[in-house]
Amino acid sequence: MTKTILPAILIAPLIFAQQPTFEVVSVMPADPNLRQGINAKVLPGGRFVATMCTLGQLIEIAYGIEHYQRKGGPAWIDESRFDVVAISSPGDENGDHLMISGRSWPRRLTVMLQAMLADRFNLKTHLETVQENGFMMSLAKGGPKFVEAPPDDDRQLVTLDRPGPRELPATTYIIKGHRASMYLLAVELAQHFGTPVIDNTGLTGDYNFQFEYGADDTRPENGPDRKSTRLNSSHANI
Repeated sequence: MTKTILPAILIAPLIFAQQPTFEVVSVMPADPNLRQGINAKVLPGGRFVATMCTLGQLIEIAYGIEHYQRKGGPAWIDESRFDVVAISSPGDENGDHLMISGRSWPRRLTVMLQAMLADRFNLKTHLETVQENGFMMSLAKGGPKFVEAPPDDDRQLVTLDRPGPRELPATTYIIKGHRASMYLLAVELAQHFGTPVIDNTGLTGDYNFQFEYGADDTRPENGPDRKSTRLNSSHANI
């Protein structure tokens, strides 16, 4: 069993010379009767739009953290959903970006989200380093058996599904990647397991792959690409 030290990024505010803020903000409870998916995106002109998002999801975007790195808070922050429209000066979507859950977000926008959450939700945060059990994703002996995906389109995703009737307990999970990086795979596994998964493969390309594993097995090593990667138990400071 190995020990891994992660940067302490639980919730750490980014410091700007002058704290930027949105010019216009609308935060409304989402209508549960509307059949619309959960989504958050940045539109041209400095506009941030989120639909059906929980406060917890907004916190993760604002502070550049994964779900397992967010601790505390009442239960409603993962239950109540909101529609958010926030407008800043044009051009604020440019500049440095952060990778959060496999997506790129303008750094300046995340700072403005922090200010918005403090103002509209009276959110208070602090930095805390804790040690948790997790997984280290590394290459299996012999290296990867999959090859880099051709740049056929811009779509990059990792999906996790379970065959069989939904009303019955899952027996098998299937993970598929389309032009996906190992970082994106680690993010999906971390969300599924609810614990840190660190990419230590050293692979920097985008790949097509498929893994299968049993519901009682935390090592997705079966399937066509089962001999490419391994998950090893680890301790991590987050």
